[in-house]
Amino acid sequence: MPAVAFFGVPYMTVLFSGQQLNMSLDAGCATLVFDNPPKLNALSLEMANECLLATEMLLVRRDVSVLVLRGAGRAFVAGGDLQALQADPQATASGIMQSMHACIRSWHTAPWITLAVVQGPAAGAGLSLVAAADLVLASHTSRFVYAYSDIATTPDLGLSWHLTRRIGQRRALEMASLGLSLGAEQALAWGLVNHIVAEEQLEDELQRWLGCLHRHQPDVLQGTRKLFSNAPQRTLAEQLDAEQASFLACAAKPAFSAAINKFLQRAR
Repeated sequence: MPAVAFFGVPYMTVLFSGQQLNMSLDAGCATLVFDNPPKLNALSLEMANECLLATEMLLVRRDVSVLVLRGAGRAFVAGGDLQALQADPQATASGIMQSMHACIRSWHTAPWITLAVVQGPAAGAGLSLVAAADLVLASHTSRFVYAYSDIATTPDLGLSWHLTRRIGQRRALEMASLGLSLGAEQALAWGLVNHIVAEEQLEDELQRWLGCLHRHQPDVLQGTRKLFSNAPQRTLAEQLDAEQASFLACAAKPAFSAAINKFLQRAR
């Protein structure tokens, strides 16, 4: 998987290089790649543990505003490592969940936007990762498969929490109970992904998205994300108070006045 070049600048710092996962940093954008193409990046215990190590490395940094999740090769993440799960179901499943649930809890509260870039299948655990992301860019070849029912189990990695919020409870239950998989167009229509492009346009579109995100102050992105994320659990009065506190905190910073001056100058 090539490193993402921010605005075409060939700068990249390798933060983590594991057996089944790697992560790089480029101008505030961390790119985490699930990297086991022969198995379509099936989530193994080793991959899950490496994901947690990489996440912990990011959490102590203050220069990350975007976390991009990718899969190497022709898939995003095609479920869990079924051979390992068959050999030792309890230990393998418990170990994977312990590491990945810690990752997802951290991503949910971390000071960055999480962006999933999907090509090919995102099944089972892969669907869970897509649903957990704040934004999803997908190619027209992508396919989103529930898959948990196919191996006689219930979901993990936060899917029951995230998927119902992304597409609604009835549609989530439809995917689970009827074995429904979504192509790119249907995933877009249902609200699981934000945008789809032809596979050959995926890299260019990613660069465009990163350019848009990079133009915003990181704390503004995080504050907006936090407001939207917490809104369903709050009353209107509570949300209004939260909006006021967040807005005033932004307004107290020099970037606020600078942005207004720039806007007014353009309007003249």
